[in-house]
Amino acid sequence: MSEAPRAGRPLLTDLTEAAGLTAAPEAATVVCLPYAGGGAFGYVPFARALHEAGKPLRVLAADLPGRDRDDGRPAVPADRLTADLAQEIAMAVPSDTDVVLLGHSSGTGPALTAGMALRAMGRPPARFVAVAALPPAPGPDGHPARAAAALTDAELFARFAAEAETVPHADADRPGTDQLPPEERADIARAFRYDVLTALDCFASARHEAGRNGAAALGCPVTVLLAADDRSVADRRRDTRQWAVFGTALHVEWTAEGGHYLNTSRPRFLASGIPYEYPEHPERPECPDAVPRPEEPGHAPYDGP
Repeated sequence: MSEAPRAGRPLLTDLTEAAGLTAAPEAATVVCLPYAGGGAFGYVPFARALHEAGKPLRVLAADLPGRDRDDGRPAVPADRLTADLAQEIAMAVPSDTDVVLLGHSSGTGPALTAGMALRAMGRPPARFVAVAALPPAPGPDGHPARAAAALTDAELFARFAAEAETVPHADADRPGTDQLPPEERADIARAFRYDVLTALDCFASARHEAGRNGAAALGCPVTVLLAADDRSVADRRRDTRQWAVFGTALHVEWTAEGGHYLNTSRPRFLASGIPYEYPEHPERPECPDAVPRPEEPGHAPYDGP
């Protein structure tokens, strides 16, 4: 039985309920981990798009702790966040239904480690979906996001504004809006830094686990959804292969437009990447020590360009 999560405001918000939608009986649950500085309600358009596409799945999204002045929960290190997320997901999703983990940009880090923790609990995810993200290179300084986290608030918002000019149809509510009051801008900058550094710590843990257990560490297929006009990934098409080390199979899809914030610019594209027909549940052993470790290739089969 899963340990109860720590007291305080829950990490997960039910977006299906918030959007006035109804999930199909015994439907799978998609759990969204937002991009750096993003919040749970930014995935309401995605929840609606799933239902419009005939996929009446339940959608939960995470608000990580300690990221703004009104959140009484303390910010926590990556390992504790992983444990808390996995526990809350296990308690929120019935044991006889599937979990799909959707990580968006920096959200892919905690999504990966939470998925591996669920696998160790005997509740492996059915699929992992990475949105607008490539794995950071191994090592403490292997990703430009670490340098971004060191920017001042003014420098961060200048960067957000430059991205908005490059992709004008992207999320109007994302960081970079000049009309925000100073305290909200400070909240966004604080959340951005916490999310980025947490993601890098989670990726380091995920690589270590994948190095020990290969595809069995996550134990499910990986789907990657990207936009060609997203400057953070557009020039690194071949780097999508790096996702293969984390899953049993890899599928990559590109859309021509949408930028980095696909949750609002292209919610139907995200919905198209979520499978509706699920295979029978993977074997769910009663204890972590019983997780089978079959002989598998060192990386997943790759079907992307």
